[in-house]
Amino acid sequence: MPVDFQVAPPSGGVLHPAADGPITWKPGDTLFIYDKSGILTVTQNETHARVGSGLTKGLWRFDVIDGTDNVIIYTTDLTLGVAAQATGYAWQDFFTGPNPSYNLTLYGATWIPGHTGNGLFFNGSSYVSIPNSPELAPPTGIKVDTWVKWAIPPGNGNQWANIVTKGDSDGNMQYALQHSQFNDKFEFAVRTTNGRQFVQSNGGLTLQKDTWYHVVGSYNATIGKIDLSVNGATPVSKTQTGTFAPGNYDLHIGEGINSNRYFNGIIDDVKVSTM
Repeated sequence: MPVDFQVAPPSGGVLHPAADGPITWKPGDTLFIYDKSGILTVTQNETHARVGSGLTKGLWRFDVIDGTDNVIIYTTDLTLGVAAQATGYAWQDFFTGPNPSYNLTLYGATWIPGHTGNGLFFNGSSYVSIPNSPELAPPTGIKVDTWVKWAIPPGNGNQWANIVTKGDSDGNMQYALQHSQFNDKFEFAVRTTNGRQFVQSNGGLTLQKDTWYHVVGSYNATIGKIDLSVNGATPVSKTQTGTFAPGNYDLHIGEGINSNRYFNGIIDDVKVSTM
């Protein structure tokens, strides 16, 4: 599908297509917006965005989640400048019409160097909220992909420290990428029309302070399976079927909604996409 970028971001100006060819997309693709001297340009070529652009302010990546011009931006990578220059529009919907807007609201979380570019630091009582949208709990399933690093020994943090959660409690949620009770394992849990299911990382992995972990949880309703993979290891899987349980919950990063299961450390490159 051709992309129409005749849109003005809140900072002013328009989005310009890069000179590396026509831009089309399909679900699951990633596009890049870079800021060169105040000119926002979109491209499908990450190398072009990072190197060939003569970047002066920032780079934003976003993930296409369906075929009707809907996107969710999942990371802010500031090469130069300060976070405030980007966050004013980096989490806005760049498209006109009825498409959803994913507005990132920080509640005590702060921008610091992350795994790639900048990430968000959570101090054990802070979190981030993204407004609810049907695209965040699609009937086909979901994939949650992120990098995390503890700032304290994991065992000293809140039990079941949450990373990405959509729901307000274990009994009233859609999915949660989190830790086990004593934060010694990662866990991915979903609640569907057929009940709750969860998987945990293998016991051979010891979670430590100041170590980056790449955590990917997914639920594929088409094949009836829930997966969890850490650092590229073979996924741990269980059988699960059904569509996500109903719920109008916002998406929270760094805590479980109303559960005080806060994370203490850095979360970066949060990517939520459909299966």
